[in-house]
Amino acid sequence: MFPAQATLVGAKVWVFGGEDAARRPQDDVHVLDLADMSWSQPSLTGKGPSRRSAHAAAAYADRWLLVFGGGSLVRGRSAGVELRLLPLAVVAACA
Repeated sequence: MFPAQATLVGAKVWVFGGEDAARRPQDDVHVLDLADMSWSQPSLTGKGPSRRSAHAAAAYADRWLLVFGGGSLVRGRSAGVELRLLPLAVVAACA
């Protein structure tokens, strides 16, 4: 993954978006559990953030992942000032 965003929430690192090897923006989520150093890839339900890279992300109240801006570096597309909330409890339940 290229310009993805990693955010520490409790004892887990949540990684959202980025670009694949062909530089296509992604909307997947990967989670690294620091307790046992294991990776998971939960499935998203509902409308999450759109595909993007080079964005900013932050955790809020250990319940939400806030994803802001970004787009596709190669294709010159921007998400502009879009702010999306990803409820971590829903995502974790889907893992």
